[in-house]
Amino acid sequence: MSPEQKQPAQTTVKHIGIIPDGNRRWARQNNIDLEEAYWLAMQKITDCAEALFKAGVQSLSVYLLSKDNILRARDDLQAVVIAETRLLRELVPPLQRDLGARVYHAGNPASLDPDFRAALDEVCEKGNGANDPFPRLYLLAGYDAYEEVTDARAAIGPDPEQLLGSLSVPVSLDLVIRSGRDQRISGFLPLQCKYAEFFFEPYFFPDITPARTLEILDEFRNRSRRFGK
Repeated sequence: MSPEQKQPAQTTVKHIGIIPDGNRRWARQNNIDLEEAYWLAMQKITDCAEALFKAGVQSLSVYLLSKDNILRARDDLQAVVIAETRLLRELVPPLQRDLGARVYHAGNPASLDPDFRAALDEVCEKGNGANDPFPRLYLLAGYDAYEEVTDARAAIGPDPEQLLGSLSVPVSLDLVIRSGRDQRISGFLPLQCKYAEFFFEPYFFPDITPARTLEILDEFRNRSRRFGK
């Protein structure tokens, strides 16, 4: 192949975000118990995380529970919390053991159920992993973007250049995948999303497969990114 015929270099993907939406609608559509639907979604999260880490993605951020989600009806919230607590205790440790993944929490722990908070403490590293060379999994639970930015701003003082590195998720996003048909970010890491590419999937999250996330990764790698230029 001559130099003129060479394919352009693929875009490097350092950080992917996942907004796993549509679990309640999927449960109603399939007449399945809500807790079971959320548990299936948790398994899909770790399956996709494993596939993406093995494909060379360095950081993955997953939107588990926003601060506003905590205001949901008790039965709905309880189903989410039970499934996500099982995620932390049963599914995340194999990612740490087998892939060397480091796990970090983004959000206000005081807003979370005590058992869920204890499970986070069991698997999460301290700090934000800004200089961690290992695969990084950021779990957003009790997360609010205003709180994240306010806390980081207070920590760094007047130097705005240090803001990103002081956030609870200190890595700019390359790509965000949202399932469930809605086309919005719902407060998901807005500063980190500055130049992210978005894929809004028409499927509810329990129907997302690791193979589909890898297809999205391939599609993204062939996009041309301009970063506002």
